[in-house]
Amino acid sequence: MFMRRLNPEILLSDGKQDQRATLVTKINTNTKAELIRHSHYRGIYSRVAEQLGLDRSYVSRVANGQRRSPTVEAALRKEIRRIESLLRK
Repeated sequence: MFMRRLNPEILLSDGKQDQRATLVTKINTNTKAELIRHSHYRGIYSRVAEQLGLDRSYVSRVANGQRRSPTVEAALRKEIRRIESLLRK
């Protein structure tokens, strides 16, 4: 669902601040922080697949539990630890 960011200073005809505008701004602020964190994980299957010389779809299936591969699982855990260490800095 697409939410448009509104200016929190929007006033209603009676001079009161529009509470919906404030709510949307707070949601967008929280969502933005989560999306920034999430964006670090983008491409994780491709990176792991390239490291191991495998197809990205296979890595995805292992991550989703449709296939089992200790090697791929270990590589995914290693990549996740690498990303989390970058986020802590």
